[in-house]
Amino acid sequence: MSDRIETPLRYTSLSAFIAHYHALKSARDLTRELTVDQSDILAEMDRIVAALDPALRETIDHDREDATPAAARRIERARRALAHELTARGILTG
Repeated sequence: MSDRIETPLRYTSLSAFIAHYHALKSARDLTRELTVDQSDILAEMDRIVAALDPALRETIDHDREDATPAAARRIERARRALAHELTARGILTG
């Protein structure tokens, strides 16, 4: 991560991290005009998600409400793994 980010990433919930991650990815995909800080944050988030097992990484973006029971379990496993990674890095504080 760049020195431009003055405060480290901190989230009080996994939902907040995922919502911010999706918002930045959507903004990048739609306009490709993120600020430098937003780009740095998204790059760090991408590195965190990339640390997950590829099968779990793929399910982070899926919605549990529309999933089959088996898919919902995979999504839940992926989110637990992400929460563990965020906690280990001191990013998830809640």
